[in-house]
Amino acid sequence: MTIIQPNQNKNPFRKLNIFLIVALFVCVGVSVGLCSMAEGFRYEAKKLEKEIDGAQLVNAELKGKIMTAVDAENLDLMALEKGLIEDKNPQWVFALY
Repeated sequence: MTIIQPNQNKNPFRKLNIFLIVALFVCVGVSVGLCSMAEGFRYEAKKLEKEIDGAQLVNAELKGKIMTAVDAENLDLMALEKGLIEDKNPQWVFALY
C-alpha cells in the first residue's frame, strides 16, 4: 500500500507567515524593552527632581541666613559685640595698579 503525502514545503505563504510571526515577536520584545527603558528614565527624572527640590530648599534657607546676617541692625550689633567703633573721619587708601 502506498501512502501519498503532499509536499508540505510547497506552500508559498508558509515562509511569509513564519517571517511575519518572528517579526511580530521581535517587535513585541523591542517595545517591551523600550517601555522598560522609558520607565527607568522616568524614575531617574523623578529622583533628580526630588534632589533639586531639596537643594532649592537648602539654597533658600542659606539665602535667608545671609540676608539676616548682613541686615543693618545685625551688623551694628555684631560691631558692638566685637568692640568695633565707628570712625568719624575715615581715611581711604586706594591702590593704583
